[in-house]
Amino acid sequence: MNGKSNQDGEAVFSMLEAFFCMLEGNFTFLCQAIICSNNAGCYHKKELVFGTMMLNMMETQSICITRLLYTETQDGKGLVDVHFAQGTRQVIKYIKT
Repeated sequence: MNGKSNQDGEAVFSMLEAFFCMLEGNFTFLCQAIICSNNAGCYHKKELVFGTMMLNMMETQSICITRLLYTETQDGKGLVDVHFAQGTRQVIKYIKT
């Protein structure tokens, strides 16, 4: 990400697309996916919702996104949040050293 580095619909979609490319290369047996996220505004942006549909329409895409799930506001942290918090901590630790 270059410039102001905002977490917007386009940025989230580009990371999602890169993630699915990695999944297809390493986990060829996967055919369906469910995306779970919190209720942050960037996950409801039209670029992300429309882009998710476009990912499903691509002929090279072998994994079909079957559902988008959103937790309610202030519903607490899930396992995905914990996972990314730990990963972020490791990245920051590496950058500081």
